[in-house]
Amino acid sequence: MKTKIYVNGTVITADAKSSVCEAIAVAGKKVAGVGTKAKMLEQFGQDAEVIDLEGKTILPGFYDGHSHVHQVALYSHFVNLEAPPVGTVDTIEKCLTLLRERAAITPPGAWIYASGFTENGVKEKRGLLRKELDGISSTNPIYILDKTLHYLYVNSVTLERAGINADTPDPVGGVIWREEDGKTPNGILEEEAARNVTNMLTAGKLGDIGTVKDPVAKIEAATLKYASCGVTTANDGGTMLKDIPTYQKGAAEGRLHTRVVFNPFYPYRTVSGAEYLDQVDAFDLDPEWLHMGGIKLMYDGTIQNMSAYLSKPYYTPYKGDASYCGYPSLTKEKLMEDFTFIHERGKQILIHCNGDAGMDDILDGYKELQEKHPLPDIRHNIIHAQTIREDQIDRAKDQGVFLSLFPPHIFYYGDRHKDTFLGPERAERLSPAASLVKRGMPFSIHCDTPVFPQNPLQTIWTAVNRVTYEGQVLGEAQRISVMDAIKAYTIHAAYQHHEEKERGSLEAGKYADIVILAENPLTCDPMKIRDIKVLETLVNGETAYKAE
Repeated sequence: MKTKIYVNGTVITADAKSSVCEAIAVAGKKVAGVGTKAKMLEQFGQDAEVIDLEGKTILPGFYDGHSHVHQVALYSHFVNLEAPPVGTVDTIEKCLTLLRERAAITPPGAWIYASGFTENGVKEKRGLLRKELDGISSTNPIYILDKTLHYLYVNSVTLERAGINADTPDPVGGVIWREEDGKTPNGILEEEAARNVTNMLTAGKLGDIGTVKDPVAKIEAATLKYASCGVTTANDGGTMLKDIPTYQKGAAEGRLHTRVVFNPFYPYRTVSGAEYLDQVDAFDLDPEWLHMGGIKLMYDGTIQNMSAYLSKPYYTPYKGDASYCGYPSLTKEKLMEDFTFIHERGKQILIHCNGDAGMDDILDGYKELQEKHPLPDIRHNIIHAQTIREDQIDRAKDQGVFLSLFPPHIFYYGDRHKDTFLGPERAERLSPAASLVKRGMPFSIHCDTPVFPQNPLQTIWTAVNRVTYEGQVLGEAQRISVMDAIKAYTIHAAYQHHEEKERGSLEAGKYADIVILAENPLTCDPMKIRDIKVLETLVNGETAYKAE
């Protein structure tokens, strides 16, 4: 295979020196070298194919630190209830209209699925109720996943199949919302109550869930969406083990457009930890395309649903309770039990947490693990860490804990965080990236797709500018440089998942995972970074996506 030399453009390497070069040589699947045009031509030019970039910019392919690529695939046949600025469904009636349309073409007894709904996105500012969904269908079970992935909205058929009634107690770490009588479920399931139904559904305990025709095609289409945004490694945070064979088949058939990192979701209430981790270890994955990363856990909910576990009360009292701070998904004792089991098996932990009270518990736990059973360079994660305090950042650095921040909230929800959920002081510090930069800490930034659309350039734009949907600057002191934001979506994300030696930067010997952009984000107007067009994405030096 001919060596390719890309010249007459800009090459942002994201290496340790943040080098910016003139040219890059690619030999087969790997980067052969980077440097000046003259040096690359001299060193690799004999019989090479020389490609004129015509002023375009090359970056390492974006590495997705945290998202849910399998849900992107799954949602392709769900009713889309996304509100602005992502979608157009901004009222309850619009939601119900779309659901009626789907019910009209769904056979009796078959499931009706929907996703993307958020009560913060509709004018009524409330959830979908059982009585409303019963009006859609009294024979079809309805399953509507909230945009945050932390709430469910269901009808009576679904509640009956799941065995949820007036006598069902709230599970630990979750809430079954009730009617005015305080007993009858109203169709809204929060946190662990929602996850319990999802677990029963995917385990086939709620009847025939409907088969997806050609599941590999769904994965193929999802990875193409990621590649079209410049992503060369996608993340499946919270992988269900039953879905991994679909990826294996896709890799074997050459149908994946990105590499995929799995973070299996720890089913701490359904099977024994030993049995589960044995199953994780049993997979034989193609190392070029599929990587078994650390184990995913949950510790709290979301800020916008007021289920994140904060150390101080929410800015607007929740249901009139001025002392309400949210809650953890697990008892601290159960958290340590799960932590210990996973850690002592030598596996990395990645745990979802948005609230600073939750992060106190997690950091305490990580410290205890390492004191009792040291694992150098394990890089245990906190995913999201939106409200992390300065003292907690110091603790994370001292303990070698990796933080993956969630800047899209600043754009999509920042105005509401400031005015409703957190108040101005805490909202100014959402995803405090500059605090990590000042301490020299590697960190990643992510979209949590499908919570927010997979769009690395939008996320980089947000981390750099910190501008909300309504056009307000939120947390100017936490802005970071374009280079720091790029590295958080490339080399640092690869480091997060222990893959920095193979990908994440453009250096000789690493995989030629590349994105070609129409403009240079380092030199363009920072407010225009999100408008830069992705022209081509290459994985292993071969085109995975090319703009028309």
